[in-house]
Amino acid sequence: MDKVLTKQIQTQLSNYFLSTTLFTKPELRCLKDMVIGILKSRSVFVNQIAASLREPLKLKDVCKRLASQYLKEDYAVKVLDSHLNSVSSGISKDDFILMDGTDISKKYAKHMEGLELVKNGDTGKIGLGYNVLNINAIGTDKTMVPLFSKAYSYEMGALSSNNEIKKAVGQVKDHIGKKGCWVFDRGADNTILRDFFIGECFQAIIRLKRNTKVSYKQQEYQVSALVNKIDFSITQSVTKIKKHKPVLKRYQIGPYP
Repeated sequence: MDKVLTKQIQTQLSNYFLSTTLFTKPELRCLKDMVIGILKSRSVFVNQIAASLREPLKLKDVCKRLASQYLKEDYAVKVLDSHLNSVSSGISKDDFILMDGTDISKKYAKHMEGLELVKNGDTGKIGLGYNVLNINAIGTDKTMVPLFSKAYSYEMGALSSNNEIKKAVGQVKDHIGKKGCWVFDRGADNTILRDFFIGECFQAIIRLKRNTKVSYKQQEYQVSALVNKIDFSITQSVTKIKKHKPVLKRYQIGPYP
């Protein structure tokens, strides 16, 4: 079974790399080697990635070859543009485009560049790490297509989380256009982002905070006050995985203009 799965992954990767047109041959070879090396070594350390490739060259020479490409100033931008070019045609108008902010904690890494204090979403504790933005497309058949993922740091030039979010949405939207309905969590419920999403996204669902004010019959109401007026006539059951165990959650849903 492992051999069959490995063969399927290799075939999918080959097809994926055939669709890339933005790279020079050395750049494309580097991308292939880095992806395959990460899968083989299950590591993001370059020396371990290089070792997993098992090339006849010295390890330091393989590392040097990879670094000469991926350290180029525009390489990450090329990778993202190439990826979005490859997958955007598979996004439909009925898909949901989910944006989620999270974090990566690096409590044992003291010397990585750009480390700063972030709040761990799982434990609530403050520690060293990076803020992260993820954007994924979810199809009506529940298949997921990763579109965008970026770790950012104010120590490395990020101006604000609002600015990073707006740039990320703009980059993805440049490729998928008006396809899909964007979905944002409560972190997007502030004046700057809310107005941006309503203006830029063809369709959007924003999870609002309870104290957010919205217009109803030419008056402003807090969300918490309007909730009492809604007829929650629809029930949606969802199975979530918490601590590796399935948990059934039921949500009450109702429309309100």
